[in-house]
Amino acid sequence: MDRVECKLGNLEGSDYERKFNVLSRLGPDLGRGERTYIGNIDALMRARSTGALSEAEIEQIASLDYIIRARRGPGADAPEVFIACEISMTVDARDVRRAAERAGLMGRAGLDSVAYAGGQVVTQEAATLAAELGVALVIDRAEPAA
Repeated sequence: MDRVECKLGNLEGSDYERKFNVLSRLGPDLGRGERTYIGNIDALMRARSTGALSEAEIEQIASLDYIIRARRGPGADAPEVFIACEISMTVDARDVRRAAERAGLMGRAGLDSVAYAGGQVVTQEAATLAAELGVALVIDRAEPAA
């Protein structure tokens, strides 16, 4: 029965991640956002081919729930930014840490990147860690989970 509950929880979480509308929650400072994939980001492909990022590090970036390419401000000439997004129904410290680490890897490839973690609720530990690491929290309900 425990395995069934675990599998059901995984399905529920995957469905939530798929339905979470990151683009509508970017905030007023980020515009023209679109979901992108690791193979569409030249700087990451160069970092892979030059060895600036290891294959394992590239895989970590590829495992993000979402990679969003956006602009810091209006207009086509606004600087480009990449958002490393981790989505969970309950955002915990692991989600926050993963988003921060993966955004950092993107930064090592020369990309302006920021980390987001989103979900329905956030644990107090995750909220504290997000503040320390500079990870933006995008939460459906603002009250921390117990």
